Amino acid sequence: MLALAREFAAPDVAYLAPQAAGHTWYPYSFLAPIEQNEPNLSSALSLIAHLLEDPEQQNVTSERSYCWGFLRARV
Repeated sequence: MLALAREFAAPDVAYLAPQAAGHTWYPYSFLAPIEQNEPNLSSALSLIAHLLEDPEQQNVTSERSYCWGFLRARV
């Protein structure tokens, strides 16, 4: 993910690429029942919430905070 960020070459942008516990944000499709993706899903949401908890501490306003990513499905 961070290698891809270099392609944007955006000045004054901080990129974060948190690693999911167990290397997966959720093990099954997002269409699967929530219980099937636990505890990975709750762990992932907690990590993202923690990163965005107080962006002003890092001099980043919440209006300028974005989350994006890619999903790799297990086959």
